[in-house]
Amino acid sequence: MRGELLDESLEILQELLTGNALLHAGRHYAIDSPPLLPAPVQDPVPIWAAVRWPNRKPLARAATLQGCFPIFPDSGDRPAPPPADELMQLQAELTGLGAGRFLDVAVRCALHRLPEYERAGATAALADAGVTWLLEAFAPGQDAAAVEAYVRGGPPGG
Repeated sequence: MRGELLDESLEILQELLTGNALLHAGRHYAIDSPPLLPAPVQDPVPIWAAVRWPNRKPLARAATLQGCFPIFPDSGDRPAPPPADELMQLQAELTGLGAGRFLDVAVRCALHRLPEYERAGATAALADAGVTWLLEAFAPGQDAAAVEAYVRGGPPGG
């Protein structure tokens, strides 16, 4: 039921973001809306679906959107980079479900916890596995000066 509500809500949101009027009479929602203006410049506005890997059901939803944000089982406050074989399996499943060639895959991990000499290699391995966005995971309570110093250093290998 929640999945149905989410799927219908996503359809409505995507149509509203086109800048067109919307007349929608669905299973769960009825919408009669004039255009939301101004229309977004980006078409389509990217929407990413979070999925708890390896649960397969939400992958079908992600495959119809512009991005996938997989949450891996061991991803706590300071998650390690996910294994490349799992990322490749995720990519293969998304492709099999009809995901577009330009689907973003966003991964959250704590590269700052790796030794500096390993960061560029880890970043390259994630890119090779199809990751398009890498979100650095700083734990709550992390020293602000340490975060600022890391951010000022720029992306690993970049």
